[in-house]
Order: sequence, then C-alpha cells, then structure tokens
Amino acid sequence: MELKKYQRNAIHMEIVQGSCEVGKSKFGGTPDLPQGFQWPYFRGQGLDGTVARRPLSFLAQLNCAELAPLDLEHRLPEKGMLYFFYELDSMKWGYDPQDKGCARVYYTEETNLVSTPFPKDLADWACLPQRAITFSQVEELPDAEEFELRFGEDIAQHPEDYAQYAMIGLEDEDAICHKLLGYANSIQGQMLEECELVSRGYNCGGEYHVTTSERLTAQKAAQQWNLLLQLDTVADDDFELTFGDSGRIYFYIRDTDLAARRFENAWLLLQCC
Repeated sequence: MELKKYQRNAIHMEIVQGSCEVGKSKFGGTPDLPQGFQWPYFRGQGLDGTVARRPLSFLAQLNCAELAPLDLEHRLPEKGMLYFFYELDSMKWGYDPQDKGCARVYYTEETNLVSTPFPKDLADWACLPQRAITFSQVEELPDAEEFELRFGEDIAQHPEDYAQYAMIGLEDEDAICHKLLGYANSIQGQMLEECELVSRGYNCGGEYHVTTSERLTAQKAAQQWNLLLQLDTVADDDFELTFGDSGRIYFYIRDTDLAARRFENAWLLLQCC
C-alpha cells in the first residue's frame, strides 16, 4: 500500500509566552476585532449546575497571511483573520445538537482591527492570558479508525506497511499537539460520523436509533468533514487550560463550507480520557 497519497498537510502550532502586535496570531488575551463586533454568548449549564447565558471565552486569533506559506494545499484564505471562541463554564462536548453556539468561529478580511476588551460579565478565570504562537508544517496520516472510514481499508491488515504507518507520529496519544488542518489526534475514535449525525439532529451522547440505510448515508457524508483546528492542553509556568480530563477540543468543518469561507458552520467536539 502506498501511504504517501493519503497524507495531508497540517500546520502545527506551538503556544509560548511572548508579546503580540495588534493583528498578529495569538492565543488568548484581548482579541483584535473589527469595530462593532458582537461578542458571542451561549446559554448552558455551568460547572456549578447553574443554567445561564454566558459570554464565550476567546481562544485564539490566527492571521491567515502568516499561515499561507505553510498551507501547501491552499485550503485556508490567504488573508484575513480567523477567530475561535468557546464557552468554558459549560464546556459542552458537541455530541448534542443543542450544543450549537457553545463554540464559534469567525472570519474577517477587515484590516482595521482594534484590541477589544472582554465583556464585563466574562468571569476572570475565563479570560485567558495572552500567548504567542509559532507555526510549522507537517505531513500526516489519519489514525486507523479514520483511515478505514475515509479510504475503506483496515491499515492493520497490511502488516508490511503498518510499521511505516506508525512512524508518522500519530501513535503518541499523550503528546501535546495544537494544529490546523491535517488529521485529528483522536482520543476516543474518529469524529467524522459524529459530526454528520449531530448535523442531522441526532444526540450522540446516549442511546439513539439509526437505520442501516441512514448510517451508511451518514458515513458517506461524514467524509466531507475535516479538521479545522485542534487545541490541546495549554500550560506553562503561570497558566493551565485543560479540556475535560486532559482532553482536546476539535473544530470540524465541511469541505464545501471551508471552500465558501462559511466558518460559522464549523462544529466543535471535545474528547478526553
């Protein structure tokens, strides 16, 4: 089996302490937004059991011009800014259609950006400190479950190729990995089918009934979903942000939405141990 043809380009991110100029890529801090931006809110049950409407935390802004030299497949815009938000108090997993709005992705080509303060009702602990981001380019293969769903083959049935497959780097589930594009480092199995089923109104967090025909249709449609952003634990000497029990969050988007720059249609999933 020739594995190279299944590889995808990924942009790995390292989140480090450092200052950031207005309009540059960064994690946390106050975002640089177009004037008049309406901060997103989500109504959900918080960690203390209280149901309330809360502002989303600002996770990161990514300057597409900085990403363009590493986006070898030209899947992202060549200019503009991508923003990622997530409501950290409810910390929804994304398996329920009702989780819509708990995470948001925005895109703008506006160049007149201003440092925008957090909403006054955003809890202090949910205001993430600013960190700089550095980027690098990597070629990746999917994990075994995603490989089988996308390409219809069980990689384990090709022992002569399995050693080569394992060298790609996805075998280390415990390694911290933030990235754009490529394939997800899943913790609990591939997420493509879940994205598609949730989009069809199924709550994947418990028992649900899907006919064989519906599942086959969903599995085929699931191949249109692709990783946009993976964010892992963010930690240094002064700060730590974890998702669930040392988990990761994943923003997925359909090919058609990515091509049309409909980033508002991205969907978040959370996985942890």
